[in-house]
Amino acid sequence: MKAVILTLAVFLTAMISCKKSKTYCGVKEPLQDINWLKSVTSSNPQNVHIYKQTYRSIEGFYFYVCANADCSIYGGDYYKTCDDSVIYSSNSSGAGPAFPNDFDNATTYKELIYPQ
Repeated sequence: MKAVILTLAVFLTAMISCKKSKTYCGVKEPLQDINWLKSVTSSNPQNVHIYKQTYRSIEGFYFYVCANADCSIYGGDYYKTCDDSVIYSSNSSGAGPAFPNDFDNATTYKELIYPQ
């Protein structure tokens, strides 16, 4: 009986400690599996920076486009949903509303995914 309990305990510990594959926006590899992200990186590979970012429980992508080589001037920054809808934008083109004041403070997750 002790052997069965010990075996069960080892098995449960092993199951709990296994890493589960994490997804973001419903996919494991957003840069490969989300077409609009793939398009952003292929059309401007040197001048774009992309982050997985969760703002107020909304999974999305924050990215900015550099207007010069050292990226000291931005051509605009955006926060988009997984399905390519602009939520916020600093671009004057009217692509979306301006970023709210609490954008940085209310972000619960941020990870650079491009360039890697």
